[in-house]
Amino acid sequence: MPSGDRLLCFNGLPPLRRTSARTVAFVQARYLCPGERVDYPVRAAVRHAFERTLFGLGVRHADELWVPTPTMAQTLT
Repeated sequence: MPSGDRLLCFNGLPPLRRTSARTVAFVQARYLCPGERVDYPVRAAVRHAFERTLFGLGVRHADELWVPTPTMAQTLT
């Protein structure tokens, strides 16, 4: 890929490995933030835990994280 390419991840989960493109992840699911816990049904809680794990593994491969609100930005830092 040419160096000017961008990879936009609108699902909130950055790729699990580094790409040659500039990677931007748009994170709007609050349950992906560390320390954010809400009582969900067991099935949803397991899925959220899995997605948080994937997010934690992939976040170091994102060049930027975009969030919808300043509060969400503070939660991710």
